[in-house]
Amino acid sequence: MRIIFLDIDGVLNHACTHELFDGCIGVDQGNLEAFRKLVEESNKEEETKIVLSSSWRIGVDQYGKEIPNHYQYLTERLAFVGISIYSETPFYEEEDDGFRWEEKRGHEIMAWLEAHKELGIGSYVVLDDVLFTDFKELGISRYLVRTSWDSPRGGFTEKHIKKAMAILHLPMKTASFQVSANTLSMKDESVKNLKNGKVSKPVDPSSFK
Repeated sequence: MRIIFLDIDGVLNHACTHELFDGCIGVDQGNLEAFRKLVEESNKEEETKIVLSSSWRIGVDQYGKEIPNHYQYLTERLAFVGISIYSETPFYEEEDDGFRWEEKRGHEIMAWLEAHKELGIGSYVVLDDVLFTDFKELGISRYLVRTSWDSPRGGFTEKHIKKAMAILHLPMKTASFQVSANTLSMKDESVKNLKNGKVSKPVDPSSFK
């Protein structure tokens, strides 16, 4: 099985996307079509699942603004091209879990992988427009396809498909990272926070370009 960890802002849209949802930038049709082609191509070789790592999974946009119907809108747009979300990464509270915004996404991804070993995951790719500081620490950088939010031709495009497929052919190496009992405990607490509608304070990701 293969896993695609999916960010949304800067991946399935960009600064010049015209489609709006609840007054915010929605999903870009061009980016969505390129993503559909990646999923289709990967599924031809091996079963591929989508795991949402974006803040959209907790109902906020890239600036921390609450958009309660973001998730439903996203699932409907993905379903339109035959794609469904298999799962979401756990949500680590910045204050409660001891992480800063720019250093927690990698830990969330690794915690998800650790918690789903029974799936027999052979490879994964991370689609994101931000190089989070913990990606290098956890060995995730080699699995990253970095897109762009600012470019008029930003987001995930057909030029990214080849690199994403090459990464999906890499064997997954996670032996150097062991998820501690404390990390798994934080994961469980984060899931509980998510179910209770508890989210972190808004942040400005432009500081971490």
